[in-house]
Amino acid sequence: MSFCSHCGTRLPLEAKFCPACGGAVELSGAAPEQSEPDAQSRREAQPGHAVIPSLDYVGLGKRFVAHLVDLIIVFIIFYVIGMQVAGDVGGVTQEGFSLEGTPALVTMGLSFVASLGYFMLTEGRNGQSFGKLVTGIKVVSSDGSPCSMRQAFIRNFLRLIDGLFFYLVGVILIARSDRNQRLGDRIAETVVVRKAKVAAKGSYVYRADGAPEAETGEGDKVKFRSSWGIKKGRDAWDL
Repeated sequence: MSFCSHCGTRLPLEAKFCPACGGAVELSGAAPEQSEPDAQSRREAQPGHAVIPSLDYVGLGKRFVAHLVDLIIVFIIFYVIGMQVAGDVGGVTQEGFSLEGTPALVTMGLSFVASLGYFMLTEGRNGQSFGKLVTGIKVVSSDGSPCSMRQAFIRNFLRLIDGLFFYLVGVILIARSDRNQRLGDRIAETVVVRKAKVAAKGSYVYRADGAPEAETGEGDKVKFRSSWGIKKGRDAWDL
């Protein structure tokens, strides 16, 4: 088991990049092997230890919510393009616009290209569309490295297949995957994970060897984590 030397996040097996900060994994910075196989589990059971969670694949729930948020943006893109095309062909109505035939096809085609560009740019740059940012999830490569523009393009272009029958195809593939991957994820070699929380400055971080590291805050204050604070949803307390 190893941890990121930059932010302290627990790394998945054979990871080349940290899924939290994107930093390259340094072999020299890997934590030493535990003397006993259950040493880490015993430390997790001890109160007062803030253990950084491991990589966690996201299922249908949060992905559905994130996509609903993104659909609002996609609808805005469609409406703006539709109004522009309708204004050119005289299809503007009191309720919005009405298009048929070629203008309708042009509107749908331009909307798809613009929406694909939205997902590709946001996920290709930091792994998060607006919906994923709101729900705290992100897209990364299967090995934990950041999602590339090429991967973002592939996984979102294949929404044409995953989205068939009101996303029934994507839902079935996610449910049958041990890493919750739809077709776009499998072809692009990406996964959707919960974004790991980076330990706050001035807090204790317990690594694989059990030795805590602490940083002091401003003045004489020292921040630390407690089991009570974690249960109450608080990251740190000041002394």
